[in-house]
Amino acid sequence: MTAPKGTSSDKKSQKIIVSAQRALKIESQAVMDLVDRIDEVLPQTQCEKSGYAGCRPYAEALVEGDDINKCPPGGNETILALSLSLIHI
Repeated sequence: MTAPKGTSSDKKSQKIIVSAQRALKIESQAVMDLVDRIDEVLPQTQCEKSGYAGCRPYAEALVEGDDINKCPPGGNETILALSLSLIHI
């Protein structure tokens, strides 16, 4: 027999769902903040030499684990800056 709606078990389930939704929102915001920081490091030439349609898509790929050496216009300086930015993940 299941407990009627509004019981302690139902309220606990709702609290767990709300907590999980908040955690996912916080994690999503943290990822977007990291993408923003990485995008600021890139030279913003939008040259597509990284294999992506611009600097922002490359920044998103970097957060997902792509290689940091795909930005020829940025050169070694950008590679170093990216490695320092990504150390904190």
